[in-house]
Amino acid sequence: MGASAEFTMGDIERGEIEYGRFSLDWATVTVQRVDERPYRMAGAIDALLRHVQQRGVSVQEEDSVREYLQKFPDMIAVTESIIGIALRFCSARDLILSLYTDPEIDDTYLELSVRWEECDEAALEQILDASAAYLAGRRGWLQVTVDV
Repeated sequence: MGASAEFTMGDIERGEIEYGRFSLDWATVTVQRVDERPYRMAGAIDALLRHVQQRGVSVQEEDSVREYLQKFPDMIAVTESIIGIALRFCSARDLILSLYTDPEIDDTYLELSVRWEECDEAALEQILDASAAYLAGRRGWLQVTVDV
C-alpha cells in the first residue's frame, strides 16, 4: 500500500493531485494513494502475452506464465526482447513460450523453445547470445532451448 498523504478539498476539486488510484475517507478528508504497480504490471503482462500471441508465438499454460511474470516482473521486458530477436530469425510457429518446472529441484523458469529445423545454427547462436545479455542482473530466468 502506498504512503498516506494529506490534501485539501481544494486540491481534490482542482485536480492537483498526482495521477494514480486513490482511496478517499470523507470522514477525515484524507486521501491515501493506492500502489499502482500491481495494476500496471498486470497490464504489461497482458499486453506482452497478447502481443506475442498475435505474432503467432504459442504460449502454453498461459496462467502459469502469467503468475511467473507477476513474481518476476524483470522478465516482462526480457521476454519481449528475446522473443523479438528470435522472430527476426525464426518463424513464430516455431516458437513456444512456457513455464518449465524442474522435477529434481524446486525451481521454475520461463522457457522459449525454438524448433531446430527452421533456424540455422548462426541464428540460434545470436538468439542465445542476446538472451544471455538481457538476463544479466535480472531476477527470474528465461531459458532458450532448441527443440530437435
